[in-house]
Amino acid sequence: MIVKRRDFMERFGMVLCMLVLVLGCTADGKVRDAVSMRDGRAKGFSRMSMLVPFLQKTRSKACDDLKSLVEHFKEQLLEEHLSDINGIPYLIDDNSDFIVRELADYGMVPKNTKSHDVYIALGHDRGIVKALKSILSQFTWKVWANEGDRDARIVSLLLFNLEQVVYYTNSLCNSLSDEKLNEIRTSGAATVENITQITYYLFAFMQARDELIEDFKKVISGAALVRGNRLEMESELKKIVNDGKIKEKIGSMYSLLRDIDNLVDLITKVVS
Repeated sequence: MIVKRRDFMERFGMVLCMLVLVLGCTADGKVRDAVSMRDGRAKGFSRMSMLVPFLQKTRSKACDDLKSLVEHFKEQLLEEHLSDINGIPYLIDDNSDFIVRELADYGMVPKNTKSHDVYIALGHDRGIVKALKSILSQFTWKVWANEGDRDARIVSLLLFNLEQVVYYTNSLCNSLSDEKLNEIRTSGAATVENITQITYYLFAFMQARDELIEDFKKVISGAALVRGNRLEMESELKKIVNDGKIKEKIGSMYSLLRDIDNLVDLITKVVS
């Protein structure tokens, strides 16, 4: 599945590059049309009229490309969601699908989905989730115990940052729902340029998500290897908990989501 996904992303990236080249040629064509109109209004009008079907066809193709990429992404997410949900190794409690009580209120989703969200954020890799579980077992959870507050803060931030990847992904799917895609297709404000821009942002979002998942897995694996040494383990986890490259990538995902939302709102405000 990973190889298939990589091939799709590479091919779609080539399509985006080709579309950018086409748009560049279209822009040059408009300049030439403007010059020719100085030689005769009738001739210029005729050429512009001939260009209308081409532009409409190109816009339709841009919508098709966007829809194709959205569908591919959602199919990928569905495969992840259905990937043996019942066999997920729970984060802390072996006898429950709930996260420990002390962390039940962190983050942005109901507590009964937290284990699954973290599982998805770690690339539905059971080995990595088990490694995370071994890391969490090194922390003190009771708030009245020594280091309890500090430990709860570290782990809460760790799980919160993992969860953000899933949260932003779900938000993106809502922003690019079938209803929104239909509104984009029928909107008078939709152009080849802004539709292609949404597709580009989506493509970048998907790449950023894949990179973050790999970063998370690398950090968790490294922390698990040194979990016997508390200082070294915390040093590894700080790559996710503290500000740094990973937090910047999470911020980039949010920025891409916001850019997509802004463009979708701009286009769908005017529906013909």
